[in-house]
Amino acid sequence: MPDTTARLLIVDDEPSIRTSMSHVLTEIGYGVRTAEDGFSALRELRQEIPGNGRTLWFGGPPPAIDEQRIMLLGKLQTILATAKTTCEKAGAKLLVVYNPRKDRVYQDLCTFDADSEVPHYQQNDLPERLGAWCGEEKIEYLDLTAGLKAAAREGKLVYLVDDPHWSAEGHEVVAAEVARRLDGLHWLPARGDSP
Repeated sequence: MPDTTARLLIVDDEPSIRTSMSHVLTEIGYGVRTAEDGFSALRELRQEIPGNGRTLWFGGPPPAIDEQRIMLLGKLQTILATAKTTCEKAGAKLLVVYNPRKDRVYQDLCTFDADSEVPHYQQNDLPERLGAWCGEEKIEYLDLTAGLKAAAREGKLVYLVDDPHWSAEGHEVVAAEVARRLDGLHWLPARGDSP
């Protein structure tokens, strides 16, 4: 006997398939909704999220800093050193900005199901390594983790619930953090001054 307390979401781009599956499953007692594509399905799922959209989906665990990651970090450092030289020759400034993964921001701020792996994710030290290297190379550096985490602690949803990208609020937080850093470096003209 099926678990008729379960609610099902049928996603298919063919209306006849959605209709027939919905009809059969409704007849045997399931609560059924349909969606014609992935975007529609996400909209439907968001309506079901407890706490008005405050349930977050996370990807897999952060990568460990292994030999391959160290090699990639070395390539990044080479690219950034070239960018610094290019900027200096052009009379431009370079600010390296670290964008944290969603789990780095929310890991300590959320309540997780007992079987969730997210609370046990081991965060790597990439932001610290990158920041230290930038300091040695005299390249300005900004780690967005603290600013995004502070905003999340205040209840702002800084990442999309079902996606690793920033939400509109997250973009506002990042813009404010970058502007504050640029202002602190005196890289922006004073308000009212022409560039």
